[in-house]
Amino acid sequence: EILLVSESRTIRRKIGDDLGSFGFRVIDVSNAMDALTMAVIMQPDIIITTEVMKGINGFDLIRALIAMNATKDIPVALLTSYDAEHPDILSLPDQVPVIQMDRDMSDQLALTLSALEYRFLDRD
Repeated sequence: EILLVSESRTIRRKIGDDLGSFGFRVIDVSNAMDALTMAVIMQPDIIITTEVMKGINGFDLIRALIAMNATKDIPVALLTSYDAEHPDILSLPDQVPVIQMDRDMSDQLALTLSALEYRFLDRD
């Protein structure tokens, strides 16, 4: 199961379709508060969030998820159009993969999921 967090319905549909084609069940939410609640309740295998959201943005959501005992072991990834040298990107913990929204996004998504799956399997 993957929890997908984005205000954009278009992004949720596109990424949700890509994730579904990889065989994942996708639950999508449009804001960070719902994401926090869902993460604690459903304990997804992976959480993917975009950076731009009203209120709590994706960067703060990732920091909150990593800090909470109930969610600290759930792998998270950031989906962004920001440049890799953006200060907010550079401030993320090293274990957080960054997926650039560009032409090869589906390939990046597949590579990120594979890497997170291996990390997830290693902790079992």
